[in-house]
Amino acid sequence: MKKYGLLIGCLVMQVLMAAAQAVDTTYIRPFSKPNTLEVYSGLYNINFDFSDRYFQKNDFQLRVNRSATLGADLTYKWLYVQYAFNLPGTMLDNQAKFNYRQLKVRLGNRKWILQPFYQFYNGLLIPERKHRGFEIFRGITFENAGAEVMYYVHSRRFSPKAAYAFSEQQRRSSGSAFVTATGLWHAIRWPSPSPDLIEDPGTFTLLSRNPAWVSLLLKGGYAYNLVIQNWLIAPSASIGFGGLKETHVKGMAIRSVTQLQGNLNAGYNGSNWYTYLSGSWTNLNTELLIKDMQRVSWTLTATAGFRFRSSRKKILSIL
Repeated sequence: MKKYGLLIGCLVMQVLMAAAQAVDTTYIRPFSKPNTLEVYSGLYNINFDFSDRYFQKNDFQLRVNRSATLGADLTYKWLYVQYAFNLPGTMLDNQAKFNYRQLKVRLGNRKWILQPFYQFYNGLLIPERKHRGFEIFRGITFENAGAEVMYYVHSRRFSPKAAYAFSEQQRRSSGSAFVTATGLWHAIRWPSPSPDLIEDPGTFTLLSRNPAWVSLLLKGGYAYNLVIQNWLIAPSASIGFGGLKETHVKGMAIRSVTQLQGNLNAGYNGSNWYTYLSGSWTNLNTELLIKDMQRVSWTLTATAGFRFRSSRKKILSIL
């Protein structure tokens, strides 16, 4: 029995050592100044489209009241501090005051990355095609929470840190395939349904039932870091398939969920400062019992940062 325990222990150690394998320093190197202070500004957009899967026509749409943001963050040793705010006058509807919350944490090493996340939208907008304006949809909430696990196949020569946040030096061009698994819980709550807000009967029936579901999505993709001296262009793309189960629907019927995603970061990644533009696009299609719900989102962000060394003396005895 001890022999089997020793064998299992050796196998576990080999797996851990492989996950933390040394990088090829001809391709990847850390910066001598590991701390950063950066400012950024961006714009995002999120649409929820409801349609009949057999006719491929959008019957109803809801939009998040997007706005431009301005923010700054500081990374010092293990400390990370961020502050951001919406720029006045940049919303789709400046008269609508809604409550949006988003939380995302990125953990892991060079090969494995874990990202728990949470999103909450309280109040949305209904586009008015005739008047090119929006009707305010109060009293409805969209909420989701979950976690994504990502695995990079060739992490010895490809730097996810350089691609994601320009926080590491990719010295030579390299790419890597990756796979992800995402578990998600999603709920829509509409305590006081009103048919006056939604003309499409199918979408009204779906939302008035306060649907909720859990899903598992498996994705595969490829990321590449193209290096031209100190300039970095980092595109990535992925496609995913999975299944979902509606919690309020009886039976064990599993319906499909699919996702297409693309990202592009490009800019200057120097040893003292860096600046880059980033864009992302995601199309998540969810097949519910009554209607299909398609969530299409995109973000555009400009970032500029300054690198600096740690102080020789501890700050407050902890940093």
